[in-house]
Amino acid sequence: MSNTFLRLAVAAAFATTASLSMAQMARNNTAELERGARPDTTAQQRYQSAFREAHGGRKVAMEECAKMPAAERAGCNRQAQENFKADLARAEQLRRNPEARPINVIGSEIRTTESRIRP
Repeated sequence: MSNTFLRLAVAAAFATTASLSMAQMARNNTAELERGARPDTTAQQRYQSAFREAHGGRKVAMEECAKMPAAERAGCNRQAQENFKADLARAEQLRRNPEARPINVIGSEIRTTESRIRP
């Protein structure tokens, strides 16, 4: 009897923790979306946006490289890393120079990824 009660108590604790975590994540996502709806006004904000974009671009590029044949993969990974380093250098320029602004580059279509949290 007490073993069943203990199992139920543990299950209830996990369910409560999971629901609290999901609620916190929802609040964080909402705050981030609201923040993203406003333009960057400071050099630090522009840097942070460029930094996130650089990491997101690298993630997408590396995923695309992983789908390539093995013979082409090394060159693709190298190019992705070079682009990433150049993007980070541009982000640093945005932080150091308050007058600098992001460059609007028209290129290929926007690609998105979904980050999955692994248990």
